[in-house]
Amino acid sequence: MVPSRLSTYRLIAAAPLAAMASGAAADIVYTEMDYQIGGPGEAPFIGGIQIGTIGSLGLTAGSNSKGPERLFFANAKNSPNMALMNTFGAPLNGKSKSGNLARFQAGDLIQLDLGIQLAGKGVGSLGSSKSGGKGTGNFVVMNGETESGYLGFTFENLGVNGVPSLNYGWVSVSWDGTYLSIDGYAYETDADTGIVAGAIPAPGAIGLLGLAAGAAGIRRKRQA
Repeated sequence: MVPSRLSTYRLIAAAPLAAMASGAAADIVYTEMDYQIGGPGEAPFIGGIQIGTIGSLGLTAGSNSKGPERLFFANAKNSPNMALMNTFGAPLNGKSKSGNLARFQAGDLIQLDLGIQLAGKGVGSLGSSKSGGKGTGNFVVMNGETESGYLGFTFENLGVNGVPSLNYGWVSVSWDGTYLSIDGYAYETDADTGIVAGAIPAPGAIGLLGLAAGAAGIRRKRQA
């Protein structure tokens, strides 16, 4: 369980700017959202969100009385230039393999690193008990507590001289075992530059998630 949102704001404000190259200007694009998917029933719910003009992120969430309880998945299968950031691969329903969605916390640097792999889909929570305590994934609900964090994603661009490069972004999620809520996403426009989980645009500094003025999708320059 990550800290409360108020604590999250403080963590973001204190986060290092290690993601930015020294002396370079960076641009973060942030979009606020109020999206929820899931619910009780005999099958999970299917939906998704649009990540600007980059692509879409498919989502499956809810409880399922006929199979694994407390589950949510994410996929970027309809966006060939996008990938999710996963941890180790794990069996999925005993038929195929998929990684667990990496769970970043406020202030973490999102970029390719040891233990992280890119994939078109990932498991957030794949449980087998309504009471919690069993299952796989980095968002498995324990003792009825809500699990919050940030999903990491990448998208490919043709950089200098047409050489492919990666951009990084985050999606803020909250999962209570039945409902998955998303309150925003952001991505870094500088190629091959990590983004701090929770960072949003603000004049001259990293912003505070949820406290920035203005409408969704604001773009402002900030200095590294």
